Amino acid sequence: MAEDAATRRAFMSGGERVFAHAAGEMEQFMQLSSVLVERAKSAGELTSDFEAGDIPMLMCGVCAAIDKGKAGWDWRRHLELILRGMRTPA
Repeated sequence: MAEDAATRRAFMSGGERVFAHAAGEMEQFMQLSSVLVERAKSAGELTSDFEAGDIPMLMCGVCAAIDKGKAGWDWRRHLELILRGMRTPA
């Protein structure tokens, strides 16, 4: 867990240089994510207002929760709340 946190901190501290270096991969990730999001919407599994562009922000939120490591802070709960909010009502 500590190694994961150190990796996240190193990645996040790189700023624009890191993001510029990963631009091609990010573009591919977003294209694939868009396909997946549209499939999930078509299947009625994902809310209609969700967009592929929401994924990086949500990933950052979960990573920030993992990094806290405080007693009572369960990143799994944070992730479950996010996933429940993305799903269409049953």
